[in-house]
Amino acid sequence: MVENPQIAVLPPERIAPAVWDGVAPEGKRCPRLSRDWTDCAVETDPLGGTVRLVVVGPPADPFAIVPLVVRPGPLARHQFIANTDGAVEIAVRDDAALPALARALVSLPGEVNLFAYPAHSRLLGHIAAASRGRAIVVREPQAMPSAPFIDLDESWKEPEEHLTAKMSQSIRRRQRRLLELGRVRVDFLEPREDEVDGLLDTVVLVEAMGWKFRAGTALVEDQPQHAFLRAYAKTVAREGRLHITFLYLDDEPLAMSIGEIADGTYWAHKTGYDETFRKFGPGILLQYHLIRHLAERGLSRIDFRGQADAFKRAWTDKAVPTVALRIYPLSVRGLSAYLLDAARRGWSASVRRRAARVTAPASAPDPARAPGPSAVDSVSPAP
Repeated sequence: MVENPQIAVLPPERIAPAVWDGVAPEGKRCPRLSRDWTDCAVETDPLGGTVRLVVVGPPADPFAIVPLVVRPGPLARHQFIANTDGAVEIAVRDDAALPALARALVSLPGEVNLFAYPAHSRLLGHIAAASRGRAIVVREPQAMPSAPFIDLDESWKEPEEHLTAKMSQSIRRRQRRLLELGRVRVDFLEPREDEVDGLLDTVVLVEAMGWKFRAGTALVEDQPQHAFLRAYAKTVAREGRLHITFLYLDDEPLAMSIGEIADGTYWAHKTGYDETFRKFGPGILLQYHLIRHLAERGLSRIDFRGQADAFKRAWTDKAVPTVALRIYPLSVRGLSAYLLDAARRGWSASVRRRAARVTAPASAPDPARAPGPSAVDSVSPAP
């Protein structure tokens, strides 16, 4: 039972990896919450910073863990490492720890950015309660949900049963036209660690032939992302979880998907295709065969990650509504960060004035103990 639990802010080495990874209960586990993910993310992060864990409960058997990177600089901004892609909840073993977790987040010295946080999470209500008189909470509902997913069952062994007639016909037509050019095959690989570098070279090559290169988000141009994926893929391969799919025309790779299999779920990390063959839909064909393959293996879910864009909505209408969530403590650091962000993002001028009144007097007492504005919950951008 959770009653007045211990709260601590600790360096990551204070929590054993097995303990860290065991906090999230079954059904709520996600690779991004793992110690491996945090280690690889921090090692390859060009912005730098110090990792700190907000731990609720005894370090040997915690009820909740939040891995945060504290960015360099006078504002000491905190960022939830696991949720930069959206829809990841903090690992909480017992919901009775949520009030203490909320108090801990509100009590940190600088802004806390939880990114696109699941809108259904019970933590949001506890943060709103804990922030009264202590912090400004900004919640911006996101127009596009995150982490689209498919709950697999036997019927997904024939994906066309779940697709529109138009899409099923399109897939058959595209595959037939591609077969006219040569031999088409799909490889499903679970490589060893020493095989990762060569396969990732092909992944990078295929992605560079697509729209992500033009957008400047391809691995070949984004070196920090490239370094992270390479480091993380080797770690996952060492544990037997890495899964890479290629679609080939003869011996030329046209499309790829890299992900991992854990807890009965395929977690997608990167996809891409060669736009030279766009009219043949290599990305669509690969996705079709990958879904069928994963269903045949008996997996229970595919998590596409990222936002529910048009490509992913063609396969599923299930996704996670989110709110961009930031906590600004009523401290000099927190309010300075809020005023800076509010000016940049066009938040309500009335709220900025209320925050400015707290920061204006140089000799003002600690706002956590002195009268000040109440928390502002659900602030939306100015129209």
